[in-house]
Parts: sequence; C-alpha cells; structure tokens
Amino acid sequence: MKSIKLLILFICFILPINLTACKSTNNGDIKPVKSNKDISINMTIQDKDATKVIYEFYKLVVEKKPDEYTKLYTKEHRKLLMDENVKDDIKYIKSATIKDVKFLKSMPQEKGTQEYKVEIDLQYEGVPEDLKPIAISGERTLFITLKFEDGGWKIASIGTGP
Repeated sequence: MKSIKLLILFICFILPINLTACKSTNNGDIKPVKSNKDISINMTIQDKDATKVIYEFYKLVVEKKPDEYTKLYTKEHRKLLMDENVKDDIKYIKSATIKDVKFLKSMPQEKGTQEYKVEIDLQYEGVPEDLKPIAISGERTLFITLKFEDGGWKIASIGTGP
C-alpha cells in the first residue's frame, strides 16, 4: 500500500516537474550559428590580415607586377581606374619603404571597411612630365581604405587625406 502511494505521488508531482523542465530546454531547436565575416566584422578591432595586404601591395608594385597588385583592389576601385582611364603614378614607383601603419579606429567607416594611416617613403623613376607634380620622391602620409570582399581584404582607396 505504501509503495502505491509513493508511485501515485511520483506520477502526480515529480514526473510532471521533470517533463516541464525537459520541454522548456527546447533541445530539438538548436540551430548552428552562421558566420559571415563581411557582415560581422568588428570595425573597432584591427585585423592583422588587413595590414598584410598593404605590405603585399607595395611589394608587388616595386616588383612591377601590375596583374598581381591590381587583384588587391576592390572590384569597384579596379573598375573606376579602368573606366576613368586614371593616370596613375603607381607604375613609376622604384622603391617603397613602409615606416608605419596605424589603424584609425576612431574614423567613421563604411560597414566592412577599415581605414589605415600609412607613413611611407616612395622613390620614383621614369615619371612622365604630366605626373611629375604628384609623383614626387620622398616620405609621405597616405590613407588607405581596405574593404572585406570575396573572403579577403582589398584596397578600396589610396589617398592623401582621410
């Protein structure tokens, strides 16, 4: 008789509490978290892979490999250079010594981009007359915007001001 009372007590009180606890955990609703670096990138944290692109770009420029360094441009920047037929001083760079690269954390930036201030010493050779006013050898400060595109960092712009 005592065991019947315990069984009834178990069925009426203990079992419903356990079932309620199991139901509230929703173990069957666990879904994998998807990650998309283009969207989730934290713009306030410098990405070391981004700075590598800057060094690689100037290495390829000095080595005179335009087919390779232009692959480091975003699609939009590459299209702009082609459409506008921009006269570019890049192909006249003889040497490039990067002195410092600083991530500009406080700069307002588009989603998926990072802005860098680059102290660089550029030396030119064989510059045509029409580019001599801008292709001046020596140290300068450049602002390079990188954008995360197609799974990697690409150069969106290079300029003398932010």
